[in-house]
Amino acid sequence: MAPNVHSMKDTLQQIKNLVVAVFDSIEIRRTFLLAMTDTGISLNNEYVFIIPQLRNLGMLQQEKTGLNISKYNNFWMTTNGVNDGRDDDTLKAARRTIIVDLENQSNSEIDAFNAKVVAEFGKPPFNCVNECMGGPNDQIPAAYARSLHDTTYAYLRALNKTTEKFGYLTKDLARNGTLINNMSKGEFQGETGNVILDENGNREPIFVVTMLDISDQPLNVIQINFINNTMQITKNYNDETVIWANRGGKRPLYKPICGYTGTECPQNITIYILIGVGLVLLLLVATLGGIGYAVREKLKEKERLTRECLIPFGELKNIKELKSNEDMRSLEANKSLKSLQSSQSGSTKLTSMDDKKLETENYVHFLYNREVVFAIKYQVRVRIFNEDLFQLMKLRQLDHENLNKFCGLCTDAPILYAVWKHCQRGSLKVKIYRHFSW
Repeated sequence: MAPNVHSMKDTLQQIKNLVVAVFDSIEIRRTFLLAMTDTGISLNNEYVFIIPQLRNLGMLQQEKTGLNISKYNNFWMTTNGVNDGRDDDTLKAARRTIIVDLENQSNSEIDAFNAKVVAEFGKPPFNCVNECMGGPNDQIPAAYARSLHDTTYAYLRALNKTTEKFGYLTKDLARNGTLINNMSKGEFQGETGNVILDENGNREPIFVVTMLDISDQPLNVIQINFINNTMQITKNYNDETVIWANRGGKRPLYKPICGYTGTECPQNITIYILIGVGLVLLLLVATLGGIGYAVREKLKEKERLTRECLIPFGELKNIKELKSNEDMRSLEANKSLKSLQSSQSGSTKLTSMDDKKLETENYVHFLYNREVVFAIKYQVRVRIFNEDLFQLMKLRQLDHENLNKFCGLCTDAPILYAVWKHCQRGSLKVKIYRHFSW
């Protein structure tokens, strides 16, 4: 990957989820952070970026101020004195970044050390002042000055221990590397943190894993120690969701969803979910439609029963008032009324019909559907329910030549009427009377 934004973007788009990046300068690192944002990777929780370094700075970086002082700020901020206005973009990438660095000191401790270095250069044996110190930026100690300090201190410390052991210090002893390495063993607090040296003079490093918390402040989450070539890990947190706060509190997957090759993507179940939801909705609509249809049919059945079994009073025409009307001259009406007249004089004239025969205290004759009907009067009103209508419908369906057909009830009249078809042959009483009259 070349140190330019186009090469970085091309490389990032081919990487699956884990990136370990080492940079020669902070300018290249900033370019990389911007490339992460520009490609949209900084917003993807699947990606993890690890930046290992040996600067003892963690998430800090040294800024060029143009003055005879040093200043440290967050590693995602611009440092060249020209603000490009994209610190917010690099911050998005920094939230996805894990920095592994040697144990570092605080800003105030680093600034105090740098100020002391500058002051000591003006004293013997250096005696470097004014022009000797160079320009403003040249008077700022390098980032590795603290490491040089600790290395020098460890060497001088080994010389002291050599002198204590032998009682003297010669040129040969001082140049005996094996002896000096052995004498370096020990531990002291240096400018780069706690310095631990083994019997071979090798430093047992202490690495600190740093991430940004939910407030975008550096958080030392893990400390890694190497003691006798054995790694020891110390967690500085109790709740894992705290360290992954910028990822919704969830640890990144150790393996990408689609695998490292991008060919292991799980089957997209969205279409099946949509089909399932559609079937559920269809079933719900069908169920509601069925319920609605059943209710509608029940109402229609009730309406039909009501229409068949209940006769509106307006359709019952009083025969006494219609004797001279054309309806009464109809064949069916005239035929029906003949039976009413037969018990008197046998005349077939409608005008000779006795009104007392048409209506009494217990019954009345009406004209209904061009036929004479016989209506029984009930002085007590009752409420008609669906079960009653069903029974009345069954009664209405009975049809036999020896039975007087039931026509229905009239409930909207002044009184309750049970309407029956008028028997043209007369009542049983009339039949018996005629039989014995011969």
